Amino acid sequence: MGHPLTGPLNVLFGIDLEIGSFYKNVHENSRRMHAHLNKYLQDRKSGLTKSKMDGNDLLSVFLED
Repeated sequence: MGHPLTGPLNVLFGIDLEIGSFYKNVHENSRRMHAHLNKYLQDRKSGLTKSKMDGNDLLSVFLED
């Protein structure tokens, strides 16, 4: 999500700025969601969590390879 000021600054000068609390909230929510999904995937890989579907689901197929 680019901001009209921070997007060009990042592209032109490599400066990564966050303006306002909106970006802080998005960053924190993204971090929390990533951590939750990563834990779920690790639990599925290790067998702690099983699919709730009968048969194989798409994630099960990917984890087999």
